Amino acid sequence: MMTYAWDMGDGTVLEGPNVAHVYLAPGNYTVTVTCHDDSGGSSNNISEIAIQNLDPRASVRVEHGDHPLEVVLIAQAEDDDG
Repeated sequence: MMTYAWDMGDGTVLEGPNVAHVYLAPGNYTVTVTCHDDSGGSSNNISEIAIQNLDPRASVRVEHGDHPLEVVLIAQAEDDDG
């Protein structure tokens, strides 16, 4: 039987052949997976990943009409990663 240990590079350690992880801050992380078998053998693999902050998306809607007109501008923004 194989065991798997993942070091996600941010202090998080996970176990299992397939894992999922959410990074809370942008930055560069070193991810290491180490596999062990029943005979005492082991192997590891190291990957460098870069987590980037996505820019927010802004939009403006303009209410319009006849002259003279008071213009109302409505702004809205979304930021998927905070």
